[in-house]
Amino acid sequence: MTGLPLFLRSEQVADLIGAASAATFLRERPRLERDTLFPPPLPITRHRRLRWRADEVLAWLDRQGRAQPQPLPAVPAGSNVILLQAARTA
Repeated sequence: MTGLPLFLRSEQVADLIGAASAATFLRERPRLERDTLFPPPLPITRHRRLRWRADEVLAWLDRQGRAQPQPLPAVPAGSNVILLQAARTA
């Protein structure tokens, strides 16, 4: 697949937003969510690590005036089923 996956791990988010590391991003995450409306992660389960929707992170980058790295694959409107299936495999 070209471009970004639909769901991003903390390491990938850190790379996108220019954080020094995933640990730095996770430490700053509460402030980012509070002060800059950074998107919250998807609900987690006991066996799944934190994940963020790539389109939401890219939209946040756009609102911050930062360039988007690569385009996401097109997802048809009303495709929550597709997103849920992708989340289960992520």
